[in-house]
Parts: sequence; C-alpha cells; structure tokens
Amino acid sequence: MIPPIKLPKTLKSADAEALRECLAAASGDAELDGTEVQALGGLCAQELLIFHKRQLKSNYTVRINASPELYDDLQLLGLADLAREKGESQ
Repeated sequence: MIPPIKLPKTLKSADAEALRECLAAASGDAELDGTEVQALGGLCAQELLIFHKRQLKSNYTVRINASPELYDDLQLLGLADLAREKGESQ
C-alpha cells in the first residue's frame, strides 16, 4: 500500500481538478486520509467515486478515513459506503 494521501481541509468543487490529478498519481492499494476534511463539494465527491470505481476495476482497494464532516457529506450524497468515519474500526 502506498503512503496515505492526505486530503485538504476543504474539497470545494473548484478543487476537483487538483484532486483528480492527485488521485491519478496513485497506484496500487490506496488509503485516503480525510480526517481533517471539513467540507466536500459535489465535483470532489464525484472524483472520489470515480477513483473508488477505478481502484475496484483494477482489483485494488481504497480506504477513505473520513472526518465526521466528510462522512456526513458523503452520506448526504448517498456515498457513505466509500468511507469509514474517524474512530470507526473497519
């Protein structure tokens, strides 16, 4: 597994391209550290979903460790199954 990829505190839709580029560089099993994320925009959520699907298609795993705020935002978008909330065991 590659070292965890630290996600910024805010993932606004304007940050989607930078997030896409960051995730594109990942290879193999991946862990995303979203424990400090305070807000998630729709386009960044889409990038996380695309990354997750790409990983599964390539037979790799992805684990997103989410702050309560990130987990709530993913839950509102119907994507809570992509992440585990901070403090939650896998």
